[in-house]
Amino acid sequence: MKNCLLLFPLSFYSFSKRIQEYLISEGYKVELINDEFPNNLFGKLMGEFQIPIQQRITEKVITDNYLKDKRYDLILIFKGRGMSKSLINKFKSVSPKVIGYNFDSFLYFKNSLKWYKNLTKYSTFDYNDSINHSIPQVELFSSLPSNSNENIKKYSLSVIVRNHSNRLKYINGIFKDLKEKDTFIFIYEKNILSFIVNFLNNPIHYIKYWNHISFKPLDYKAYIDVLQTSNFTLDLAHPKQSGITIRCFEALSCGTKIITNNKYVTKNSFFNRDNTIFHDLKMQSLQLNYNKIKDNTPKKIHRTIEDFMFEILNTKK
Repeated sequence: MKNCLLLFPLSFYSFSKRIQEYLISEGYKVELINDEFPNNLFGKLMGEFQIPIQQRITEKVITDNYLKDKRYDLILIFKGRGMSKSLINKFKSVSPKVIGYNFDSFLYFKNSLKWYKNLTKYSTFDYNDSINHSIPQVELFSSLPSNSNENIKKYSLSVIVRNHSNRLKYINGIFKDLKEKDTFIFIYEKNILSFIVNFLNNPIHYIKYWNHISFKPLDYKAYIDVLQTSNFTLDLAHPKQSGITIRCFEALSCGTKIITNNKYVTKNSFFNRDNTIFHDLKMQSLQLNYNKIKDNTPKKIHRTIEDFMFEILNTKK
């Protein structure tokens, strides 16, 4: 049996388990570990602020526990916030294939710029990084199971987001413009620090949407139910990133139409005039474009984890 070391941020939903399952189905024995250490709140804070000692701690933990007297047929790194060039070199000494994928941008997460060229292969979800650094661009996927059943649309418009940047302003602009009644709004506030920053950034909209803001993430089952039963859902790209989000691919697999501020959806043929509206707040009212496809029942498109993983493992450097 082939051996694989899979490094994935374990707090990022359940995607690590799904990818581990795929690798097992391909004949790998998989050791799944976090991409940074210590794997606790302190470690996350160090990673968030890119404190150099965290990379030294990560290297020691991984070297002592996962590399000594080990050989791997594949080492697969997702994001890799705790990685360093010296650790990547150690990986290459115990494995012929060290492959990386970034579901953030270099602008948002700069550390990977120091080591990504040392990998056997490296790809990104970000369109700008792909162009500017000549890196293969691989789209994300839908984590939802393929489902051909039709879902009754009880929400005309939904939004489920983590609060940052000017998202409250965008949400307010869209809901004010469309004036829909059967809506679902869930805004996740990560912690008290983000609360202070986001409140000071936009106090008027924060107070307006206070009843929709939660310090606990929405339960995954509830999230799926809302997405499947929404006629439209909002997708809000991070201002420092240009990649298409998992949310968009999940909406496609539900037959849910998308309103997004990410212009790069036009680069992917999955997203078209029947299922997606590009709109930013600088544009005129979106009511006309909204009405054009409001009653459409778009074809469900399901890009799977299998599709995604095949491209990562087989794309040219």
